[in-house]
Amino acid sequence: MVQRVEDMEGQLAREEAHRVSLEEKHQHAREALEHFRSAAREQREQDQRQFEQQIQFLQGELRAAKDTLNAKQQELIRSHEDNARLSSELTQARSELHRLEGEARSLRPAKEQLAVANEKHRQLSEQLPVCLVLIFARG
Repeated sequence: MVQRVEDMEGQLAREEAHRVSLEEKHQHAREALEHFRSAAREQREQDQRQFEQQIQFLQGELRAAKDTLNAKQQELIRSHEDNARLSSELTQARSELHRLEGEARSLRPAKEQLAVANEKHRQLSEQLPVCLVLIFARG
């Protein structure tokens, strides 16, 4: 009976040592899990900060791109307005050119008549001294 009690007490001591060992392992596992959770939380927080910094950077880039786009759109609008104005001016200039060409065509006969009249005037101017000499010579 004593032997049996001693065996049981020995078995109980072994089981108690095993239980203590399991509790220590369980405690180490809890600590490792807590350490892992803490490291994971810190990593998530760091990733979140980096993500927010990237978002802020990209938002700044997006604002700059939008500003550039707006400036280019304004420049394009001004170019279209200038093109419309220049097109209108070109149309007016062509119309004026067409009108002046028509006017020049209508003035060609008058120009030719003027050239003929100038030639007659020159000839008459050359003959005038001779005629005056003849007139004064008769008189």
